[in-house]
Amino acid sequence: MKLEQIKDRWFSLIGKDDVISKNSLEAILKHYQDEARYYHNIRHIDSMLSQAKTYPDQLNDVVSVEFAIWYHDVIYNAKLQDNEEKSADYAVNDMSQLGCSSEVIAKTKQLILSTKKHQILLNENQDNAFLLDFDLSILGKSWEVYYEYTEAIRREYSMYPKSVYNPGRKKVLKRFMERERIYFTELYCNQFESKARENIKREIDLL
Repeated sequence: MKLEQIKDRWFSLIGKDDVISKNSLEAILKHYQDEARYYHNIRHIDSMLSQAKTYPDQLNDVVSVEFAIWYHDVIYNAKLQDNEEKSADYAVNDMSQLGCSSEVIAKTKQLILSTKKHQILLNENQDNAFLLDFDLSILGKSWEVYYEYTEAIRREYSMYPKSVYNPGRKKVLKRFMERERIYFTELYCNQFESKARENIKREIDLL
């Protein structure tokens, strides 16, 4: 990942390279580069943007999806339960300053909120489904990559002892296992579903 490439993606999305867009980007990067973030950082955003770039023909509204990627974890505090709501509010305010249309802002807000419980809120096309699948693609990677992800998440929750963290983590993982499908799109389900379930079960057994 090269930071300059990330910045180029932002200015390409905004369609301009002025003071407002530069200040907006710097503020966003400051959030994602916070030292307390080990997984929910700029690498995660880069991964999701790369996935969106890989499947542009699958997306109906690439602009709204990319904005949602940029903003969906902009506010992240492992101690709080309203990160998605705060991230959505941040996006609305920021995008208004950037001059985005009310339609794009409204769609972006809903896309961000859908990441809270990983449930689709916008059903008119597969944009919401792909966003959620991009976000959870890590679950279906190799065990080595997945294990690094679990360690990064644990570091973000390092304020909690094992006796608190492990039961909470198990609860989250079991919710995914109880779903009929972890991934919403056929593309991601075919590619990652089996491995994701294998990884999750393995992590549960280790907790």
